[in-house]
Amino acid sequence: MDLTSGNIRRNILLFSLPLMASFVIQQAYSIVDTIIVSNFCLDTDLACISCASIITNLLCSVLAGSTVGFGILISKAKGENNEEAVMNTIQTGMVFFLVFSILLNAPTAVFSKQILTLTQVDTSILDRSALFLVIYCISAILFGLTGMATRALENLGDSKSPFRISLFTGGLNIILDLITVLIFHTDALGPIYATVFCETLALLLSIFKLKKLLKNEISTAVRKEKRKADWNVVKESFSYSSAAVVQYTLNSFSLIFLQSFINRAGVDYINGFSAGILLYSMLNNGINGYGQGYQVFLSQNLGAEKKDRLKESVHIVRFDSMLCCAIVSLLLIVLVNPVVRFIVGTKGETAVSFGKHYALCMIPCYFLGILNQLKGSRLRVTKHNDLLFKGTILLNTVLVLSSFFISRVNINFISLSYSFAALAQLTFLTISERKYEDVRLLFS
Repeated sequence: MDLTSGNIRRNILLFSLPLMASFVIQQAYSIVDTIIVSNFCLDTDLACISCASIITNLLCSVLAGSTVGFGILISKAKGENNEEAVMNTIQTGMVFFLVFSILLNAPTAVFSKQILTLTQVDTSILDRSALFLVIYCISAILFGLTGMATRALENLGDSKSPFRISLFTGGLNIILDLITVLIFHTDALGPIYATVFCETLALLLSIFKLKKLLKNEISTAVRKEKRKADWNVVKESFSYSSAAVVQYTLNSFSLIFLQSFINRAGVDYINGFSAGILLYSMLNNGINGYGQGYQVFLSQNLGAEKKDRLKESVHIVRFDSMLCCAIVSLLLIVLVNPVVRFIVGTKGETAVSFGKHYALCMIPCYFLGILNQLKGSRLRVTKHNDLLFKGTILLNTVLVLSSFFISRVNINFISLSYSFAALAQLTFLTISERKYEDVRLLFS
């Protein structure tokens, strides 16, 4: 899809809707997976998965953040109609993520038990949590490669293929989960192995769709030219994504820090945390899909030097994103009680109560988070990583300090620390971005 011409609101919405749906489906699968584990597996399996997945989320955040720069380069090259740059960036990105994913996940798998011990995991579930973490690390390697292929598809203008792949593999994953626990009577290992299988399938389908798209978009001569990985492309991509990598990594570290408080409160609170954050994340992922679509719009129009479209888009996306957040907040209020109870199952009222509190206290983060994401996209495509670095450090400092003090007062409201942190970051970015003339010229 070409985002450099036509109605701006229509273009962004049509491009973003499949991304939003894809992200929601991915998180919805996680919720269904958690429900299956909660109701049909060992009583402690849900807590083990929560403890292991929080580490895996950190690894996946680093990988996801690293794809941002490659995506921006692909979008800009498409806007410039530079076929050679498109092919060079995609091929280099796939090689890089194969190497990087292995280097990142292999040590984590080897030292899984030691890492979980640092997060205050109870000794009664430590060994099983470590086993789950090792398997999750294999899935994370596949995630890195799938993320790069998906990012390439999206930034070339194809947001529908990732949605279809997510819909198919997510549905298949749920079916396989049910087969393993209901027919073969496995514990949580069955659904975990099913996830690895479906992640492998998603990677193969993503690569197939990417090759098919490139065949239509890129001339045969450029496509078949033999080329080695260009590490200058890696370097340039990190000039765009370095702040995103730091942001995603620090955010995940802060989440681990927050989880350590919850781990100390006991298994009921861990189960409630799992339910609350899954529901919040499912709805928030839809909003993030809109933000990611806007970043592709910015990159393509910056490459095509359509400055008028960049300025015109600012007010449009601000209004549309706030409307989206209002709808999502209402959905959360309606869904929180039945969904949290369904996820937690028979784990007790303490888990249900904490899960509901956690999700509801996160509502302000929908609004603050998307505003930060929109500002971050504009600063990222103009390479103002210094401001994004400072904003990220401020956000995580406020998050850690506020979660520490709130946990001492009433742990049920610990998720309010995210709102305080997001508000601090938004205030900082709003005041600071005015100092940059190029940002004012492009977006004011």
